[in-house]
Amino acid sequence: MKRKALTLKKVLNRLNKKKSDKKNILNILSEIGGHEINGMIGAILSAAKNKKPVLIDGVISSAAALAASKINSNVNEYLIFCTKSTEPGHSHIYKYFSQTPILSLGLRLGEGTGVALAYPLIKAAITQLTDIAELGDISIDKPNPEGFMAKWQTYPRTQQISVRRPA
Repeated sequence: MKRKALTLKKVLNRLNKKKSDKKNILNILSEIGGHEINGMIGAILSAAKNKKPVLIDGVISSAAALAASKINSNVNEYLIFCTKSTEPGHSHIYKYFSQTPILSLGLRLGEGTGVALAYPLIKAAITQLTDIAELGDISIDKPNPEGFMAKWQTYPRTQQISVRRPA
């Protein structure tokens, strides 16, 4: 690990430019960025351009998200951090974006496990925001002598629900 840190320090000293400089990020990536990270950066930039959310899982994809945000800060609003990694540097990245990952399970598995676990929660949240009836859309009848009766009329694509309390 010390050797890696020393190598990175040498590269950054050699480039010796402003941290926020877009060209500097591209220079850094050309010097030390692997194909997998560069590919992720391209995917993140493309998703943001097309206004699609990007699920970020772990240190590697977080590093790619950070680099992508230095190239185009518009990507920031499309990033969803799925899991908090136990890797020491990860917290610095999601704090940079002022985000808290959805899950904190102490995962270190890789392979997108955090995304696989967070996706159903994200999907449920979207459904809650887009498909669930609001109170103003629900009509409730007053109780009648036969017992409590409520009819909820929800959006047309869902069926009417009747609830009866036993007498």
